[in-house]
Amino acid sequence: MHSLPSYTRLVFVEFFANAWPKRIVDDTLFNGDWLAIEPTPHQVVNTGYFYWSARILADCADVLGREQDSSRFSRLADEIAAAFNRHFYDSKAGQYGNGSQFSNGWPLYLGIVPDEFRRDVFENIVRDIEQHGGHLTTGFLGAK
Repeated sequence: MHSLPSYTRLVFVEFFANAWPKRIVDDTLFNGDWLAIEPTPHQVVNTGYFYWSARILADCADVLGREQDSSRFSRLADEIAAAFNRHFYDSKAGQYGNGSQFSNGWPLYLGIVPDEFRRDVFENIVRDIEQHGGHLTTGFLGAK
């Protein structure tokens, strides 16, 4: 048995790491940003949760002094972030995914947007909120 907190999260991350070696999670498992007015591609949501879970495990392992686990999960999180940026970022539009508020806000929240893209991504969110009369179009996952 593993001594890392949240054994369930560990199994989840190990399963995802084996199931999606290219680090982009497909849309077969979850339903994306639930109850969103403007939909977000499920791959954006699912891959972001894969990254977030790997990052949490890396941080937990670090706190527990489990250097090998911390290093392994940090590498995995870095691989996922790099794949996320390669796969979902559109440099011409300055946005992620389909440009929904969640598509752009999620990678900002996760802290995986490279510095040179942050301003464009943030401005796209602001513009989208303004176009919707100052309202969010996210579901409850994207509201944070």
